[in-house]
Amino acid sequence: MERDILMVNPFFIPYLGGTEKVIYEISKRLVNDFDITVLTTRWKGTKKEEYIDGIRVVRAGAIVIKKLPHPLPPPYALAPGKRNYIMKESKTHRITHFHNRFFYNPLDFFLVKKVGKKLALTLHNSRPEGIDPVTDLVGSTYDDTVGKMIFEKCDYITAVSRDTMEKTLDEEFWAKTKVIYNGVDEKKFNPKADGSWVRDRLEISDEIVVLTVARLVEQKGIKYLIDAVQKLGDYPLKLVIKGDGPKKNSLIKRAKKLGIEDKVIFFDEKIPEQDLPGLYTAADMFVLPSLYEPFGLVVTEAMASGLPVIASRVGGLKEVVTPETGFLFEPRNPDDLAGKIALLASDKGLRKNMGRAGRKRILDIFTWDKIAKEYKLFYQRALEL
Repeated sequence: MERDILMVNPFFIPYLGGTEKVIYEISKRLVNDFDITVLTTRWKGTKKEEYIDGIRVVRAGAIVIKKLPHPLPPPYALAPGKRNYIMKESKTHRITHFHNRFFYNPLDFFLVKKVGKKLALTLHNSRPEGIDPVTDLVGSTYDDTVGKMIFEKCDYITAVSRDTMEKTLDEEFWAKTKVIYNGVDEKKFNPKADGSWVRDRLEISDEIVVLTVARLVEQKGIKYLIDAVQKLGDYPLKLVIKGDGPKKNSLIKRAKKLGIEDKVIFFDEKIPEQDLPGLYTAADMFVLPSLYEPFGLVVTEAMASGLPVIASRVGGLKEVVTPETGFLFEPRNPDDLAGKIALLASDKGLRKNMGRAGRKRILDIFTWDKIAKEYKLFYQRALEL
């Protein structure tokens, strides 16, 4: 039996990071049009093979490493038998679609091509730029060597933003590349979600709530957001930082050193997926001060929730946030960021107008249903050629 599409990614449900969320949301919307398999690694407690929302999921045995030396981002899966799984499944699928170029090597792609199957790749991450010297060097060297060999083998490539495409790929590859943005569940993330529980739990009353949702790593630029809050002096606001990561302790110390520990709330509690929308609606604005961001899923979640957005002028954020929906600021510039926060904090009408415009932009462009239609056309074209 020949199936249509084999999605290959190191992780999948129950792990649900950004890439995994994209694969799941797209696949479950396309199972009525295509026969889809997701090939991933096996976590403790998961089945070797099962169906999830109509998606066939096959898991290869692996050792999952959750702590890695800089600049490697955790988690990472050591799966010695993955190539055998890739070859076995590729032979029975018309398209093999890889979703993470850093986990695989050119031989994996070469072997898929050798059995005469079509090969696709999605760039969920752009070439590292502006993170730190080590990460930038390692990532760029990879893309200039191993990455280029992988790109040459692919029949089709998609990128989550135009910035990702242009920074990662040489122009010779652009003709076979299509920009398909990530999406958001606009029904789940909406302005009517109940966020009262967040303010109650964090003991916030009438203050303006500035929210950020991010893994606490260097590339997210959270220290510059803390610096910006310090510059705002006596503004009646609270900064809620939702997330965890290796930089948490240094960020806590930074807030204390600046004398604003009473204005900064570190919210690292794991909350159920169904409660996430309330996290956004409890806030008055959303800030993402990243130094590097290929797309920025959390920004679309905030916009769908009716929040005005302030984001650094990097990567795909420049394509998501418009002057009608929020502000862009210069990365690593807390003065610029503080000024943008002050504008929104002092003007409720502006916050509401930008929030409404952001919600409309999501409905027009970034819903998962619309993104799934883009992938449907992408696959139909690939299967017909």
